[in-house]
Amino acid sequence: MLLPLAPFVQGIVLLVIATSGLVATVRIASFETRHPGRETRFTVAYRYFLPLAAELILALAALALLVDSPLGLYALPVFLTLMVIVGTQDAVDLLFGTTVAGRPLLGTGQPYALTIQAAAIQSDAELGGLPITRLAVTQRAGQSRLNFSVANPQSAELLQLNAEGATVEAGNLANANAAAISLKGDAASYRVDFGGALQRSTHVEISTRASSVELIVPASTAARISSASLLSDLEVSDGFSQQEGAFWTPAAAAADRPLLTIDASVEVGQLKLRLNAEENSGPRTQ
Repeated sequence: MLLPLAPFVQGIVLLVIATSGLVATVRIASFETRHPGRETRFTVAYRYFLPLAAELILALAALALLVDSPLGLYALPVFLTLMVIVGTQDAVDLLFGTTVAGRPLLGTGQPYALTIQAAAIQSDAELGGLPITRLAVTQRAGQSRLNFSVANPQSAELLQLNAEGATVEAGNLANANAAAISLKGDAASYRVDFGGALQRSTHVEISTRASSVELIVPASTAARISSASLLSDLEVSDGFSQQEGAFWTPAAAAADRPLLTIDASVEVGQLKLRLNAEENSGPRTQ
């Protein structure tokens, strides 16, 4: 007896758990196919080998209990051992389909607001194609990387990035389809790439202290960047033109629209402005 229940009932319970795990694995595989990360296929397959084996063994234990076979007594300990090897959190995530590779398993059927909070860890979020109306990301210590590989099908009201003693890399923010972007930080390091296709005029407000901020804008994107920095270094790459107290990309100087307007206030830090020949980009791989 594994539980104070009849073997048949135990088998039903374990079979339900095993089935939910297998269904979650299918969801995860489908999600990663549509939102590929930076891992190789071999790495992804290896990461799922033990959890998949554990789910199959649990299903075997359930079937053994259903037919009142002693095999279930041996299969369940093997399942528990594999779960310990996989790790408690990853085991729960894979059984119930809550996360995959640090990314939430989010649907695309309905628009929604999304909040991501992390501390002293490395978070990695691929948000391309998700119908996000509002996004708030807070990273305290550690590292956060997010990317919009494809355009947000929903018009977003606001995208907020907040970092305290952390490193944040954001890629293809033009694809976020946000009306406003707020970037704040204390003792932080930002690398923000506005790659992608700008779908509407966007206003970006940057306010940091004791931080380094690197802004990368495609040459094909109309962008106007103004800096009101105090006791900070300003480094501007070739390709920008200076007009009306601001830095303009070639597309902005040609009066192209929509327009990306960036107002940066960096106190006691460093601000770097870069032009990128490519329209699409993303966070750097490690």
